[in-house]
Order: sequence, then structure tokens, then C-alpha cells
Amino acid sequence: MIIRAIFITTIRDKISLFYAAIFPIILMIGVGIFVDSVSYYPQLVTAVLAISTLFWGVQGTAFQVFGQRNKGVYKMLKVTPYKTLYFIIMNAIVRALLGIAINLLVLIVGVIYFDLQISIIGTIQLIGILAIGTSCFSCLGIFISNLAKNEGQINMLANLIQIPMVFCSQSFYSLEQAPSWIKVIGEILPFEYFARLISGSLFASINGMVVSLLILVCFTLGFLLLGVFTFKWEVDQPVLSVLKGTRFVNKTTN
Repeated sequence: MIIRAIFITTIRDKISLFYAAIFPIILMIGVGIFVDSVSYYPQLVTAVLAISTLFWGVQGTAFQVFGQRNKGVYKMLKVTPYKTLYFIIMNAIVRALLGIAINLLVLIVGVIYFDLQISIIGTIQLIGILAIGTSCFSCLGIFISNLAKNEGQINMLANLIQIPMVFCSQSFYSLEQAPSWIKVIGEILPFEYFARLISGSLFASINGMVVSLLILVCFTLGFLLLGVFTFKWEVDQPVLSVLKGTRFVNKTTN
């Protein structure tokens, strides 16, 4: 029942669906028109798939969780046997399944438009990478929603994290001539490793990317723990009370 509720709420989020599916396709075709280079098209498709997953996982999840918390949905879940860890994992699984479907749509458009060749094995590998990547960014989105007090703060926190992820990575361009500190920022964030894994699964070989895979899994587990330990069942519940393990009592005035 909880999976069905999460699924229905997710597919009704038209804004997240736009930024995860329509916007990446427009971006991919637009950049492809201005950059007429056959050798760049695989990198462009990789970058767009990575950005689609990032938007879908971080902002989509953050706004969804925040909105449900404001509506009092989690107050009802609090009295059920469902544990926080179970709820967050179910949320990540549902978004991962939908995220895979969205990204496959984006991939199909890219393959047809740029006339790219990908293998069945590469596509299967991509599905696994997308599942891990979407789970990673969804857990990050839940963590952001736990820290934010309003939608404006969600936007601010998400952008503070997403912008360095994208622009300090080598998803769209090479950083060979970039300052070393930019490369360092990119290498301490999960987006760079996620983009490498997408590229390896589709256009190269994933065999030599075990380290990137392990790093992405570690980020996923880390964000999952942060999401669990800071999760708030009620809007007014302080994050510190969750971290300290103290019980929150919602005081009402008569």
C-alpha cells in the first residue's frame, strides 16, 4: 500500500517529470544542433542522462517528501509499523524504477537523433547504474528535505549541491585545463563517478570502473544513513531532536 501511495504521488509531480524527461531531451537536441561533432554525441547523451537522474532524484524527491510532510501524511505513517529505513528505501526504489523508465526514454531519443550504436549488454549495465544513481540522489533529496524549513530552502540547498556537481565534473566538457581545485571538488562529489559509469556502460567498458562503482555505492549508503537519522515525521520536529534520539512532542494550545 505504501509503495502504491508513493508511486501515485510521484507520477503526479508534473514539474519533476518535466525536468527529468522533457528538459533533458530539449537540452540534448539543442546542444547537438550547435555542437556539430559526431565524437561529442556520446558524451552529450551521457551528460544528459546523468543530469536527468540528478534532477529527478534530488529536487524531485526533496519537494515530494517536503510536501507530504506538510500535508500531515507522515503523522499517519508514524503510528504504523513502518520504520524510517523501510520508508526511505521504498521511496528510493519507486523513484529508481520510474527514473530508469524516464532515462531509457531520453536514451532512445538520443540514440535515434544522433544515430548512436549501443549494445544490449550496455543497456542492461546502464539500468543497474541508473538504479544505484537514482537511489543515491533520492536519498540525498530526502536529506535535503529534512534540513529545509520551506520550499525556498530546498531550492537553495539543492542548487548549492547540484551546481558544483555538474559544473565541476567532466560530464559536458574536459577539465584538463581547469584549475586543480575544480577537479578536486568534482572528485569529492558523486555526480562525476555516476557520469563515468554511464559512459562506461554504454560506450566503453565498465570493467575498469569498479572503483567508481564502489564510490557511488558508498555515497548512496552515506546519504541513506543521513536521511534516516535526520528524518522528520512532523513539520515542526527539530532535526537536532532526531539526531540526539530525543522524542518530539507536538504541543498544541487549547
